[in-house]
Amino acid sequence: RRGKKDLEDEGVPRWNYLLLQFQIVVVYVYGAITKLNHDWFIEQEPIRFWLQHTRGIPAFFRNIVEQEWFAWLAAYGGFAIDLICPFLLFHKTLRIPAAAVLILFHLINSQLFSIGFFPIIGIALLVLVLPPNTFRKDREKHTVKRSRGKISKPVLVIALAYCTFQLLLPLRWCLAKPANPLWTEVGHRFAWRMMLQSRFSDLNLRFSNPNVETWLQQNPTRYPRLSRSNSAGWLQSPEFVWQYTKALHEALEKHGMGDSEIYAHFTVSMNGRPFYPAIDPHVDLARADRPLFGVPDWILPLPAKLEIDFGQVMPPENHPRLSWEAMKKYLEENPGPGSQYFLEKPNENTKPEIPSLDSLPGW
Repeated sequence: RRGKKDLEDEGVPRWNYLLLQFQIVVVYVYGAITKLNHDWFIEQEPIRFWLQHTRGIPAFFRNIVEQEWFAWLAAYGGFAIDLICPFLLFHKTLRIPAAAVLILFHLINSQLFSIGFFPIIGIALLVLVLPPNTFRKDREKHTVKRSRGKISKPVLVIALAYCTFQLLLPLRWCLAKPANPLWTEVGHRFAWRMMLQSRFSDLNLRFSNPNVETWLQQNPTRYPRLSRSNSAGWLQSPEFVWQYTKALHEALEKHGMGDSEIYAHFTVSMNGRPFYPAIDPHVDLARADRPLFGVPDWILPLPAKLEIDFGQVMPPENHPRLSWEAMKKYLEENPGPGSQYFLEKPNENTKPEIPSLDSLPGW
């Protein structure tokens, strides 16, 4: 519009800004609400573990972040910033201090944790809460007022529906039983549940038809292919494992081996707890269904007796053995169809020879 003097110098309607500002507040506030859990508030996990094992931190700063008090500060400080600062951004006097705190908060997060572009986006979005003439060189001469703008009824209905959706979608995990999205991952996505868990997992797919595994090892290209981004995190969620197993079953059907049952020996260690099966190893996952709402019955609940202690699952080199021991213990206590496909430990001095997908040629 620059240079076109015949156009009226009218600002963007205020309801446009309010809609975007509402979205920012939702992200921060739900980020605070989701921290109200035992792991974060009582154990300060996984923040404590990350602070002690993050690489690339300068030596002088590492001496600080590894101290006990810093874990408490990071846990409770992060909660307070998420809950309070978004509202202070709309206060004329407190806007600049709150913005400064958020900028510092995002910069520290970008250095301590691998969370992608979120810190940059969080800082950039602060522009939406500043006065409209903040970046004008001649802002003293030009006092731009955001037009109230008339919003039509259809647009108002759409805007209200959008706001309602943004408020309710992150709460859908409350309808799932058992309601523990950190473990089941049901309702965890698109709910602003950020930085709440550290998961180690191990997967071995077993087939009722012994010829299937031999055929797949001889024809590794028959495995469903994953993109680079998906292959990095697909073992974090039982549902992703189920989706992949479905795709693998379809590939086997095309080659006349679709009659084979597929059992997933999938164990997970969440926030320093011992490894435990996340998927029922006695369920034929290739023929299992997933309900539209709620937790599938093939996802096992997390026992309350599993205590948090990262020392019991470290170092990472022990994960295959710990996973194998956890699955063996579960199958001994809960025998069923999947038990006969579990391989016995071959030797105390070697890792269990349970073929994993990422070890197969061409994976």
